Amino acid sequence: MRVPVAGLLTRNLMDRSKLEAGLKASGWKTVTISGPQLSDGLDTLLVDLEHPSAMKVIRSATAIRCLAYGPHVDRKNLQKAQEAGADLTLPRSKLFGNLEAIATQLLE
Repeated sequence: MRVPVAGLLTRNLMDRSKLEAGLKASGWKTVTISGPQLSDGLDTLLVDLEHPSAMKVIRSATAIRCLAYGPHVDRKNLQKAQEAGADLTLPRSKLFGNLEAIATQLLE
């Protein structure tokens, strides 16, 4: 059985380590994305809206699911991410508070 692969776009090392641990616990492999060029073989993408390339990456993720997250007070960027094509936008606190459930949901 193939292990699903999630691309992570974040410069925040704490976010990255939490995402890697939560996704791994739910059966995912993770790879770090550094810009708009996406690796082949990705099943989903998690994008930190505080990353400078966030919107470019979201717009380039047309063939895979994309989850964008950011500060709950930054409603403007959460809305822009949705308009750019993100399948799901969440405040950071909701993502990390429900990471394993969300990771399982992304498998569906």
